[in-house]
Amino acid sequence: MTDMEKWLTLKEKLENSEALLLTLLEQERPEDAQLLLETEGIRFALSEVHLLRNALLQSMGFVEEELSDEVLETVAGGYGLPDLSSLFDPATRRTDSALNGSRIIILAGEVQRNRW
Repeated sequence: MTDMEKWLTLKEKLENSEALLLTLLEQERPEDAQLLLETEGIRFALSEVHLLRNALLQSMGFVEEELSDEVLETVAGGYGLPDLSSLFDPATRRTDSALNGSRIIILAGEVQRNRW
């Protein structure tokens, strides 16, 4: 599975499963989120888990700035910001996506403050 296929697979899973998204957001540590994603058949490095967190928060309006160059450089092979940000862009996701749920937005606020 290529890096982009991995991200697209994750996007599809998160859009189709509110339960998975809620479980992911409820994880306390990046390592816990990483393990959960592995059980879904997607292996992410911890640096990618951090990118995922930032992309999810950014897509829900909790992070207004772009991802820093420092964060992007931590990913082996480097993902371009347009590739990553478009994965969770509210303008490109389905209107019936689990990413649009009110419970998800509440949990995103908690993640921003004190979780992975």
